[in-house]
Amino acid sequence: MTNIAIIGAGITGLTAAYALKKKGFSVDIFDKSPVPGGVIQTLHQEGFLCELGPGTLQLNDSRILNLLNELDLQKDIIDNNPAGQERYIVKNAIPTTAPRSPLTFLKSSLFSAKAKLRLLKEPFIKKGKNPDETVAEFIERRLGQEFLDYAIDPFVSGVYAGNADKLSVRHAFPKLYALEDSAGSIIKGAFKKDKNPFKIKTRTITFKKGMHTLPSKLAEVVKESLHLESTILSISFKEKDAIWEISYEFQGIVYTKSYSDVIITVPAYQLKDLPFDTSIIQALSPLRNITYAPIAVVTHAFEKKAIPNALVGFGMLIPSKENFKTLGTLFTSSMFPVHAPDGYLTLRSFVGGSRFPNIYKESPEAIENIVWNDLVALLDIKGIPAYSHVHTWKNAIPQYNLGYQKFLTIINDAEKSFPGLHLMGNYRTGISLPQCILSGLNTVENLNLRNV
Repeated sequence: MTNIAIIGAGITGLTAAYALKKKGFSVDIFDKSPVPGGVIQTLHQEGFLCELGPGTLQLNDSRILNLLNELDLQKDIIDNNPAGQERYIVKNAIPTTAPRSPLTFLKSSLFSAKAKLRLLKEPFIKKGKNPDETVAEFIERRLGQEFLDYAIDPFVSGVYAGNADKLSVRHAFPKLYALEDSAGSIIKGAFKKDKNPFKIKTRTITFKKGMHTLPSKLAEVVKESLHLESTILSISFKEKDAIWEISYEFQGIVYTKSYSDVIITVPAYQLKDLPFDTSIIQALSPLRNITYAPIAVVTHAFEKKAIPNALVGFGMLIPSKENFKTLGTLFTSSMFPVHAPDGYLTLRSFVGGSRFPNIYKESPEAIENIVWNDLVALLDIKGIPAYSHVHTWKNAIPQYNLGYQKFLTIINDAEKSFPGLHLMGNYRTGISLPQCILSGLNTVENLNLRNV
């Protein structure tokens, strides 16, 4: 039986372990943390549900749905409240309904008549010649400055907490890039039939007890292979025998085991901390230059009467030109009423990213005050929060900036140089939760594991 080591018990590592064990492989999965799930963490405090990392799962792939069924999690799924579908973009300090169809776009006050006419020209604009444009360059060229300012800029902030002037459209938004590349136009390409055989109707979901339900269940299923609070002492590639040898300490005992393959799922900035052989460290050292955006997640709860305007919808995004420090706010209890007791509303706001890159240096009190001032200005809140929580991630989201291909080349070259080494994670296969889950589920097929 082939032995495979996985380092990192975040969602990618856990789903990889699940998929491998399902195929009959022997797996060991290591993590220094006492809790599985990586950034997927849920708190239950004072009757409120507080997500520190991803707060929803976009369920649009049958493979992920099958996974949830196999884990017997269907009964725990909560779909987004149908009344909480509206999304808002702040313009002139007012949350304005974002268009969700061609008709609502034409009626929308977010864009001027000039911007709407400019959009109609998009199918007739020639393809770009630059193979690696920034998101800002791509959108301004195809859709115009106003669309960049009040549609793409806030979207980029909401997804990457990044800067449209730095992110590579080819790597950060490959589907958008592919629309122009294959159809010559974003609009024309959008009308092409999606050939993904696994695509299903999108549902925005969470779980009754929060998002940590998913990694917790996966950890339960692979518990015999899971070594939490373990310390990796050395990772060596024995070229003569083409095997990997890992020494680790678990529950006070040092073990040394051999593996055919080693799957690394920790973030890129943590690779430098792993005790690889010198030659591997040298091969991977350039990956420490991948930029990560910091994010502070601020959760507030209010009595309903404190907010005069009912917060019905998914949330609001705030364009950078509006000059607020907060990137956006999710109306979490509007989406999922279970997040708050009766009579209360919860909001989850994000601050930091490229707009405020030193956010991790601020105290929780200062961060909460920043968000509080923005919320009062935007939502006319009366009264004080009944509950609040601040959590800061110094390295939250990898930035697929211009020139990102060089990092992907380094990864590919390292895997060729050291057979059986596999690097996985959101710095390689996409930052979204579904992309991380699929990366793990497709381990056997995509990584060309030896001795299969």
